[in-house]
Amino acid sequence: MLVDTPDPLRGVLIYGTAEIDYEHIYDQTFKLLETSPIIRNRPRAEQERITKAYIEAFKGAIVKVTPKRMVTFDYAKDEAWNNFLKTYIQK
Repeated sequence: MLVDTPDPLRGVLIYGTAEIDYEHIYDQTFKLLETSPIIRNRPRAEQERITKAYIEAFKGAIVKVTPKRMVTFDYAKDEAWNNFLKTYIQK
């Protein structure tokens, strides 16, 4: 599994065993969304309706990864990458 951010370019690559869980998708999605400004201050019934609509729209699943090895990278600390950005990308 790869989790990364584009700006600054960094992330973590996780090697391991993955298990897909469709049974707990509502509970996990609700926990994720209830902290977001999108639904945080809405009534509970509306939060539940939005969570169900989100799941239907995006067809999500929970992927549980048991890590065996992790590799991180942070190009923001790489001199060659920063020189490339300054020279060719940034105005």
